[in-house]
Amino acid sequence: MMVSSENNVMLNDIQAIACEEDPCEDEQIDSDAVKSTAALEIGQANDQAGAATFASLVVRRYLLASHLFGVFAEQVFQFVVVVFLTKAVLPEASLMLVSSYGFTSSLLVFSLGSHFGRYLDLESARSRRLRSIRAVLIGQYGCVLASTVACYALLSGEGKDSDTGILTSTGDPFDLTTTSLLIAIHLFGGFSLLFSEASTVAIEKDWAIVIAAGCDADYLGRLNIALRQIDLGSKMLSPTAAGFFLMAVGEQVQPAIIAAAIINFFAFFIEYCFLTKICALVPGLMMSWGDQNESSDKDNQEKRHCTSCSFFAGLVVYFQQKIAAGGLALAMLYLNVLSVGELMTAYLVSCGISLHFIGLWKGISSIVGIFGTRAFGFVSSRYSLATTSMLSITFFLGCLSLSFGSSFVANKSVALAVLVLGISISRIGLWSFDLAISQLIQETVPVHCRGIFGGTQHSLQAFFFALHFVSGLIWSKPDQFFILAAIGYSAVGFAFLLVLLGVYQSRIGSYSTIG
Repeated sequence: MMVSSENNVMLNDIQAIACEEDPCEDEQIDSDAVKSTAALEIGQANDQAGAATFASLVVRRYLLASHLFGVFAEQVFQFVVVVFLTKAVLPEASLMLVSSYGFTSSLLVFSLGSHFGRYLDLESARSRRLRSIRAVLIGQYGCVLASTVACYALLSGEGKDSDTGILTSTGDPFDLTTTSLLIAIHLFGGFSLLFSEASTVAIEKDWAIVIAAGCDADYLGRLNIALRQIDLGSKMLSPTAAGFFLMAVGEQVQPAIIAAAIINFFAFFIEYCFLTKICALVPGLMMSWGDQNESSDKDNQEKRHCTSCSFFAGLVVYFQQKIAAGGLALAMLYLNVLSVGELMTAYLVSCGISLHFIGLWKGISSIVGIFGTRAFGFVSSRYSLATTSMLSITFFLGCLSLSFGSSFVANKSVALAVLVLGISISRIGLWSFDLAISQLIQETVPVHCRGIFGGTQHSLQAFFFALHFVSGLIWSKPDQFFILAAIGYSAVGFAFLLVLLGVYQSRIGSYSTIG
């Protein structure tokens, strides 16, 4: 509509000029010629605008399709590995193996996340975004395949039941082969998660911003919402699909491992194909940020620092950004056990809650989380991102106050009902807050620091997530869950203060560095 209005004004101006400068008897002929030329230019402008709109829609569909296949394949693999470690290796030590796997994965992301971010910055500075994402995808899916091979080899070894693959009483759980394969599964599975996080940083913290640069102001927000809805939908549907498959094959783990490997094998080619098409449609992705006019000495010094820093220097770059308080607040939420994670699942099982109910509860919580993404779109269209983040975390803290308060309810059945209800409703605030902070990061972090900031952000999230597993190992008894809940609730309270003082009162959203 805006293009048509501007075109009409242009046409009227041309007519007025033609009337003023052509008082001769051929005025009408010249005016008609000018009108024809103007009409042709307007038609070309409309065609270009229409082509740009169509291209933006195609790019969006390609990006969402790529993300869908990638997230679905990753979720299926991680679910199958957890089932494998829980059921097929050493059932009596299942919690220990799952905890060690989660801790190893978090430790790898924490240790190497910022280094991967630095690598992505270096590659984007050299116009190598496509090459870098190809290397990341090869690493991710290569580790997935290696891990599934190790799982299959462990189930096929001596001392295993021929049907289920579970270790029999005659097998030695601590022999060299079993131990080596378990270590391989932990490392390859952890590195696959690390590469997956690097891919997320590249797509959500860099590619999405470049793609949205030539579109309307709301394009980036809508794209973020769609990406998060795919994340939540995959977390709900992937385990469900894997569960139905396991049921269909008689709960044998070996066919599930093979299926996960096949899904990830094809997902690699599909995901890379879509990303290649996106690069062909968005020329900005093939340009380096070094080509842009950023001549400030301070900026140039920061660029050199961003592309040559260690992990601890990466923290310095991280905390130099205006949105650092919001990013740290988001990371601290990973310490919270009042969620739908592994420790909460273990606690509910210890309280006698059936696995069927827990699965249903997790599915409902994921659906509620999708409503949280819709709530973000509604609130952010009326208020600034800083205000949206403040409202979201306030709602999140209020719901968790209800869950934490259930610890003081004498009736156990009522306490559990209040606990799960508060956690489910809190997902609205959680995912709305996640989207608000993520978009603030996209809009405020300079292009030359996107990778290192995103990598450090994921490292901090992995650090607090690892702490949450460590606290579970220290206070591992069900009657000590109150301590874990208090730690998590305190972390959310501190995150609330960070958002209040570092984001809301500072009005971070007014500082935009996109472009």
